[in-house]
Amino acid sequence: MSILFAINHDEPTKANFLMAQRIANQQDTTLFGPQATRNALLSAIKSSNSKELFLMSHGSKDGPLDENKKEFITRSDAGALAGAKVFAWACRTGIRIGHEMAAQGIIWWGYDAAVTAPDERERYAGVIANVFMLAKNNFHQCSTRRSVEVLLSKIREECESALKELDRLIEEDDDETEILSILSTCAQFWQRLSVWIGNDQKPLRHPLAPPAYIDI
Repeated sequence: MSILFAINHDEPTKANFLMAQRIANQQDTTLFGPQATRNALLSAIKSSNSKELFLMSHGSKDGPLDENKKEFITRSDAGALAGAKVFAWACRTGIRIGHEMAAQGIIWWGYDAAVTAPDERERYAGVIANVFMLAKNNFHQCSTRRSVEVLLSKIREECESALKELDRLIEEDDDETEILSILSTCAQFWQRLSVWIGNDQKPLRHPLAPPAYIDI
């Protein structure tokens, strides 16, 4: 069981919120929109005893951001998150916060750059959802470097498959606006993904990913 957390207060977070609804299952604890707050998240961690967090929000080097642009998870929460596995689909959450959390025994999946929210249109969102579901349904099973590397490979394969399907759909679409943003989500999902585990000074990344933007 995962805690699935998605804020919803502007266009990018609305898109993330709609994607979160797509990938949620009955076993998840869902904190969406007005319920997606720091206090609610910490309470859910305590009451459910779940240490598997899939977060969708804006972000910074110091943590994922709430609607007031404040980090709702920071290094000071390492104690509450001891032993947790966190996947943060949020800009720049694979930099400083990931490094600091991993040093405290938390496995942290985040991004070393800005990422593009998924397209909301049904035609494209269903394809992109396959990528999110693969990550969301499997990241919590990774507890070793090898298992992380295996999932990174699977994520890249799913992203590449999704990109091919999106290309096909775009060719059939008369509306060619925002083509780059449609494709960017899937490309960034694996290319900018950084996984911090243990006391490593560099995160795990797919071997074919572009150079990291890490600046701790």
